[in-house]
Amino acid sequence: MAIISPRRFSRTRTQQSEKTQQLIIFEVCQERFALPIKAVFKVVPMGTTYGDPNDVGSSITVYEGRELVVLDVARHVFGRRSIRTSSSASVPSVNVLEPTPMNYLIVARSPQNVFIGLPVAESPTVRRVPLSAFSPLPPSYAGKVNIQCVSSLIIEPEKPPLFLLNTEQLTQLPPQLTVSS
Repeated sequence: MAIISPRRFSRTRTQQSEKTQQLIIFEVCQERFALPIKAVFKVVPMGTTYGDPNDVGSSITVYEGRELVVLDVARHVFGRRSIRTSSSASVPSVNVLEPTPMNYLIVARSPQNVFIGLPVAESPTVRRVPLSAFSPLPPSYAGKVNIQCVSSLIIEPEKPPLFLLNTEQLTQLPPQLTVSS
């Protein structure tokens, strides 16, 4: 039987004292995003999507026999398509744009129990992040880049920042995309 010394017990208790939040982390358009694990229902292989005639970044897929709205994260957060820049060195002055193949679908749910799909190219990861790493978006940044659906910024030492998505805002149709009848 191992003996726990007071020093060893004290060190363990100190390390566990900072609260953390478990997040699902994924990348879209070379930016890193996160969702609270409680907001993620499932991660499944990406299926076929249908119906985005106005090219607004919202389409439909069939998931478990029901329709599921699929949102282009880059379009809804930054107002641009999910495209990536080619890293080809042969043409340094021109960026070649090509579609990013989406291989997975994050099925998320809002606090109102509305389900949405977020397509991603690579399998998301799960990570615990200390609550001290969460901070609000600087107002000057949020206003200049017209960023939407992001509730906070997560900054950890030695890691690129993460944008924490707000599922409630993602499930609401932005005013500029509303179709008038």
